[in-house]
Amino acid sequence: MKMLFYDIDKFEIDYFTENIPKNIMPCYFSFPLTEQVKIDLKYSNAEAICVFIHSYLSKKVLQKFKNLKYIFTRSTGFSHIDEEYCKNNGIEIYNVPKYGNITISEYIFALMFSLARKIVKSKISVKNGDILKTELEGFELKGKTIGLIGGGNIGRQTAKIASCFDMNVLCYDIKQDDDNLRYTDLDTLLKESDFVTVTCLLTDKTRKLINKNNIFNMKKNAFLINVARGEIVETEAVYQALADGKIQGAALDTVECEEMLCELYGKCKVDENLKNRCIKKYLFIKKLINMDNVIITPHNAYNTKEAKKRILDGTLKNISLILN
Repeated sequence: MKMLFYDIDKFEIDYFTENIPKNIMPCYFSFPLTEQVKIDLKYSNAEAICVFIHSYLSKKVLQKFKNLKYIFTRSTGFSHIDEEYCKNNGIEIYNVPKYGNITISEYIFALMFSLARKIVKSKISVKNGDILKTELEGFELKGKTIGLIGGGNIGRQTAKIASCFDMNVLCYDIKQDDDNLRYTDLDTLLKESDFVTVTCLLTDKTRKLINKNNIFNMKKNAFLINVARGEIVETEAVYQALADGKIQGAALDTVECEEMLCELYGKCKVDENLKNRCIKKYLFIKKLINMDNVIITPHNAYNTKEAKKRILDGTLKNISLILN
């Protein structure tokens, strides 16, 4: 079976080269698979594709592969894949649902501590030689309330860590199947939480779940943290809430149109269609980056050696499943 691997680095190539079943014919590409990628005829008959979150498998992309039967995404979320097209054309999608529970939940607390103790601002003040202790005053996590939007594997692990800090935990989720979580509706969670943390999957129901109509329900001294997908949180709403002093701060590991960040730093050129669609988001993201009470990181919550190994192990297991 011919399988195309996109957005893949040397560590991953070495792993698959050593462990992939012999009846798989792999082809490796360091760049992500998007509509701008031209597919050579010798690759268009591939039966399987393996991608990461930076690939966008739209109908236009998938139509280029006439024999495609399987898509393996090295991630938990699969919003970057056109599910409807796959369903209508008998293409199976495999993801890796449990690789990042520990890694991402630990990252949530790294962001929470950075916000609560003003660590980034403290570093900048030392660098600039302008240390004002009153402006660097923080607060403890003990006794504060963390609201989890998403009570899946990551949310549950986050709740476990929160209990170690004597924090109160609220959870909003369609599924309410964990007796250890205190479930509530979204408005109540927003009103009562000191930290609102987004850990759910991106679906049609969760797209812009946090928006200009409900973000102002948050406490004035609350923080918003998103480690899921940028499209779950409306960028303009976050900016306006911060600019108006309606919330205290935000930490966003992912933002809407996050692929525009490389354009912001002059590291790459994005296609004009993406620019036209994302230009408004792009302008708000630039404003957010320049705010002292905002931390934006480059979709990096997953990025530990241990988690990346689990991704590869899980992907290899998925490949073995379809072969068997």
